Amino acid sequence: MIVLLNLKISSLFLLLFVIGCASPADMNSMVVSKSPSERINLPPEIKGAFTINRVGGGEETNPLWTSEVDNTSFRGAFERSLDATGLLGGINTAKYSIEADLKNIEQPLFGLDFTVTSTVNYVVRNLKNKDVWFDKNITSSFTATISDAFAGITRLKLANEGSIRENISTFIDEMIQQAPKQKQ
Repeated sequence: MIVLLNLKISSLFLLLFVIGCASPADMNSMVVSKSPSERINLPPEIKGAFTINRVGGGEETNPLWTSEVDNTSFRGAFERSLDATGLLGGINTAKYSIEADLKNIEQPLFGLDFTVTSTVNYVVRNLKNKDVWFDKNITSSFTATISDAFAGITRLKLANEGSIRENISTFIDEMIQQAPKQKQ
């Protein structure tokens, strides 16, 4: 009986060692970067024009369950992405404030390829008059395959990071496309 119990406990530890524990999404892996030429081609009306007011909706990772995206990592990735693309401004130079609320992350429970879909609501306000310039839910997906990582928990983490990175990238592209035109 004791040998059987020891075998079960040893098997459980071996299983945990093989599959690993869930770890949160890595901030650096969610950062969007643009080339220097893309930064130069930003419309002047939005270059350095944004500040982040609030980021919410994230969830802490339970190591015994699944990888999640927490608010601190999401905010850090969002801020670094805006900075890397030339959109982030200082307190005295920003014209617009952004609120980003992570509404939903759809994650698979199992599979060979893990596709994660994230939905974030972005609200952009004019700092002078508080008018809402942009209010939209953006939904983006990313798939991590078994060739990206053998362990399912790692594939899920990679898919989370990719989905958030794609979401932030889509938001940045929309800001560039919808840049308000400067009055002459």
